[in-house]
Amino acid sequence: RLDAMDNDTIMDLASNPLNGGFIGGESYIIDKPQLPAPRLRSPRTGMITNNTTPTFWWTNVRGGETYEIEFSTDNTFVTILGSQVVGGLSYTVVTPFGDGNYFWRVRALNAVSEPGVWSSPRTFTINTAGPIAPVLSFPADNSSVHLTPTFKWGSSSTAVLYEFQYDNDPDFSSLIYTISRRTTYSRPPAMAIGTYHWRVRAKDAIGNWGAWSAPFTINITGP
Repeated sequence: RLDAMDNDTIMDLASNPLNGGFIGGESYIIDKPQLPAPRLRSPRTGMITNNTTPTFWWTNVRGGETYEIEFSTDNTFVTILGSQVVGGLSYTVVTPFGDGNYFWRVRALNAVSEPGVWSSPRTFTINTAGPIAPVLSFPADNSSVHLTPTFKWGSSSTAVLYEFQYDNDPDFSSLIYTISRRTTYSRPPAMAIGTYHWRVRAKDAIGNWGAWSAPFTINITGP
């Protein structure tokens, strides 16, 4: 309630003091519970992606006019990397994330920007580094073979696909043959007599290509 005490300190514009106090009015309790937490929709927790500007989605909260999203490197959100208030139920990152592990959470704000309860956080990982370059094994560098060989190389950790190429130019500017395969070997169609350079690179499950191997040179001496 509002109490007005008669101590001659409350005056009107003509400097007349208040005559008589007011302390017996009705009293009211204003109870404004916090808005509930949104439910995070996407990305799923533990997602690994090479998209450095992902989009985040959450559910609607009744009474929520806007939503605040926060990002951190720890699940207690002691260190806030960034936050944004948006009017909808999604947010696409503008400043790209670097490689690493991150946490995100969302809360709703009402019409006067009073915040609700934070959602439970989710994690995601940004990974733009491809597998290490494969090590070529056969045929040996600068070796000579009579017929087209089966080219072989070592496996790369996290690799799910390999790209094999050969060319008669050492800079691979005029590719003669290229193929992608899951195995660590490749036997191309019959190669003509001549000198060739070959190399391999690996790709991981989220689409990152790694660096090319150091190229080997091979001499084909027969058909």
